[in-house]
Amino acid sequence: MSSLLRVIVGALAVLAATASIAQSFTVTSPTEGAFIGTTNSLHFIVHGATLETTVHATIVGPTGGTTNVEQRFTPNSSGDIDNSLPLNFSPSSPEGAYTITVSASQPGFTYPDVVIHVILDVTKPKILEFNPINNSFVKGPIVPITVKVSEANIKEWKVQVNGQDIPARRQRNG
Repeated sequence: MSSLLRVIVGALAVLAATASIAQSFTVTSPTEGAFIGTTNSLHFIVHGATLETTVHATIVGPTGGTTNVEQRFTPNSSGDIDNSLPLNFSPSSPEGAYTITVSASQPGFTYPDVVIHVILDVTKPKILEFNPINNSFVKGPIVPITVKVSEANIKEWKVQVNGQDIPARRQRNG
């Protein structure tokens, strides 16, 4: 076999191996329906990239306002990109439902768009009252702990005594 023919066969083998790499684009966070605040990251994974890839996010808010974030990323030797874009909002951003459309493309190939719906909540919770008060001493086998909080979207909460989490029985009024 001539050396030119060997080079051609070798190049075809490389092209066949490259073509068999499955190309995919996934956004891992935020997830569909997630509550997000002022400081977030839009985390994504690209598989099978062969060239520098541009990831672009279009964020549309409840009032129709649009924000765009875009950055270029270089794949590793396996053709993967595991990275993120900043997804930040000001405390005065309108709260509510946002749609994020994320796209990724490289010269000659565009991945299918990923659309995520999230809820923006930039209002910090306010503790209106709590008992027992901070740094007080209480005694007894059962000590009731009451807290009144102003927050529309409580995802999780915990009670600590001396810096240690204690199990809580939930009781919600109103």
